[in-house]
Amino acid sequence: MKRLSLFDPTYVLIKGLPFVHEDYLARIPKEKMAEISRENKALEWLSYHLSGGILCFETTANQLSFEIMYANEPLMNHMSPLGESGFDLYVFDQNEFIFFDSIRPFPRQKEIRISIDLPQDKPVKIMMYTPLYARVISAHVHLEDDDLLKPYDPEFLGSMLWYGTSITQGACASRPGMSYTNQLSRSMHMEMINLGFSGNGLGELSIARVTHDINHLDAIIIDYEANAGAVGKLKDTLIPWIKVVREKHPFIPVIIISRIPFTREKWINEDRNKRMMHHLFQKEVVHNEKDLQPLYFIDGKTLIHNDETDVTVDGIHLNDVGMTLFAKRLKECFKDFKILSDKIKV
Repeated sequence: MKRLSLFDPTYVLIKGLPFVHEDYLARIPKEKMAEISRENKALEWLSYHLSGGILCFETTANQLSFEIMYANEPLMNHMSPLGESGFDLYVFDQNEFIFFDSIRPFPRQKEIRISIDLPQDKPVKIMMYTPLYARVISAHVHLEDDDLLKPYDPEFLGSMLWYGTSITQGACASRPGMSYTNQLSRSMHMEMINLGFSGNGLGELSIARVTHDINHLDAIIIDYEANAGAVGKLKDTLIPWIKVVREKHPFIPVIIISRIPFTREKWINEDRNKRMMHHLFQKEVVHNEKDLQPLYFIDGKTLIHNDETDVTVDGIHLNDVGMTLFAKRLKECFKDFKILSDKIKV
């Protein structure tokens, strides 16, 4: 038997995590960690959550035995351990990747050893989605000495970066592949770089500067109103955040999404009024900031409707139904904008 690291580029192509290497598993560059931590200490820990990562490889093995070590236990009361800490395996079949199996942790489990039998047709092409809310210390796979494991390139048509809150990070998908950015990655055949930060995403300029470390992006999506608006930071940060992005990426589309309606708005007028105020502000930024174009606006109410009250786990965070609706409707918006028609499958 041989034991290989799932983050070793010799054997695996890593998508969605441009700053990861075998000895550094995080969503932001190591060189920027101190700067980001100074601006918002919470982002350091959240940056180690590998939401949005896809480990791409092909293998001739009949069985893969996985060994995963974590720094934290899955403990959230509104999200499954699989969504927090698990990995999803999708296999290539009839010209698309379809869900095959998962590495499923139990609550409070910080170490997993599990074997998964693979389809008989060889070689098997696999996209393996990384956990949404866990810090992975190490991830290895065991296979027979004569079995092959090598990088597989899905040949994505482009790359998009997402900046936002816990919903962007993946709360509360039941498993990683159901996160809306991961669903869009499959349906649009695009790499998605996920910079969603649970309870945060407050317009941190240090995160905007992370975009300077990525040479090519086809679009940037901003969806951080839910947290920044709640603490009065949206109006002071949105325009400066976009200006920092434009220093490196002057011409790509920047798409602003206002927050979805939360269930409590039916009874709390203040919440609804605040959302409508922030909606108007973001829409005005898109229309009035001529030097920051091209800018686009998506009303969150068109992605999750007011009367769709069974699409969350707690009135705020999306369940799998909500994630699927969000992804499908976002894709329709991109199609209507006609900004990525030469890049994505729509």
